Amino acid sequence: MWDGSNLELNDGDEIEISRGIIAKKGYDYDIRASLILNLSTLIIFRSSVEGAWGSSQPRDFDPPISGYVENIEVSPRKILFDIVEKESSFRYR
Repeated sequence: MWDGSNLELNDGDEIEISRGIIAKKGYDYDIRASLILNLSTLIIFRSSVEGAWGSSQPRDFDPPISGYVENIEVSPRKILFDIVEKESSFRYR
């Protein structure tokens, strides 16, 4: 998930998420990204709401979560998408 509308992604773009909040949900994960590098376009996107999410604060991911974007859903307040990891079959949303 991405807060706001300033993220430019297309299905199939390769991205790295290097900062955000992650929560395990069964076999899947929910990620609220705050720093994304779109490797397909070489553009870095930073969330404007960093640090404004209440008790859970964003943290750096080392190594970054990387994969390919699928199933983009855009609304006025957020962008939802799936990321399919390069080396695994886990899906993040």
